[in-house]
Amino acid sequence: MRKSTKPTLLALAMLAFSTTALAEIGQIQDVSGSATTERGDRLMNSVAGMAVQVGDTLTTGELSGKALRLNDGALFRMKSGSILRISEFNYVPSGSDTGFGQLVIDLIQGGISVISGAIGSVNPANFVINTPSGMINAMQGEFSVFVLNESLPGGAEVSGADIGTYINVAGGIVLFSNSSGTHLLEPGDIVFIPNSSAPPTTGGTIPPGVDIDVNIDIRVPGTGIPDPDQPIGGPTATPPGIPVSPSPTPVATPTPTPSATPTATATATPSPTVTPSASPTATPSATPTASPQPTASPTPTPSDPPDPSPSPDPPVSPS
Repeated sequence: MRKSTKPTLLALAMLAFSTTALAEIGQIQDVSGSATTERGDRLMNSVAGMAVQVGDTLTTGELSGKALRLNDGALFRMKSGSILRISEFNYVPSGSDTGFGQLVIDLIQGGISVISGAIGSVNPANFVINTPSGMINAMQGEFSVFVLNESLPGGAEVSGADIGTYINVAGGIVLFSNSSGTHLLEPGDIVFIPNSSAPPTTGGTIPPGVDIDVNIDIRVPGTGIPDPDQPIGGPTATPPGIPVSPSPTPVATPTPTPSATPTATATATPSPTVTPSASPTATPSATPTASPQPTASPTPTPSDPPDPSPSPDPPVSPS
């Protein structure tokens, strides 16, 4: 009996070791300020390099943050005063950048920036983030989500109209679903969902303290991968918007306005050309060249006066 017991104990030990190893689904990359990991009945301080397991509840304190990377390559940056739980993670690598599995995260409070990994590159239904307002699915998604409850980190009270879920999409395919239906969110969308029956709406004001910046700055302990000096997410969403919006507007507006002004000036000038009621040019008709006719005055050729030359008659008188 003893001989048969030893192999059994050894097998159980090996099984327990393999189960523990498989439960490590990722790693905490870096921590700033105060952060904890709750695992079963244990509450531990989160530190860089610490393993992440299914069922862990991760928190960050006021003015604190925490980044983690899961085994499928998904990246998360927890904002100040946040709470999330990793409810499910099953990942089967396929030998490439894609794989099959399921990831379910419950965001209870606060915010996270997200870049989905291999699980989110096959089917958006496999990548799930649950919020009080509804469910987020993503495929190759880059986005941030913030759950605002009755108070902000530090105890600041929140207006009832601001309570809800905020989502900022930088890239990829992001879907939001609740009892109002399933809605496709496009890159550049910033939406607010107040409750589980309302659809996403755009154009609202982001309350102070709601951090929806899509910026994941990961520092991997001992590896430097990804580059800690290279923010991921937010910056890629901004450049397309900057050159596109200003460049068309200056080009479009100047061209029409100048073309309009010249046409107006052209039409105005011809009408005054009527002023050449230069019919007074008839005055040249008064050039009565007849005035040169007075040159006929030389016609008094009465050069006849020289006829009196016969005046030599008087010498005849000596008869």
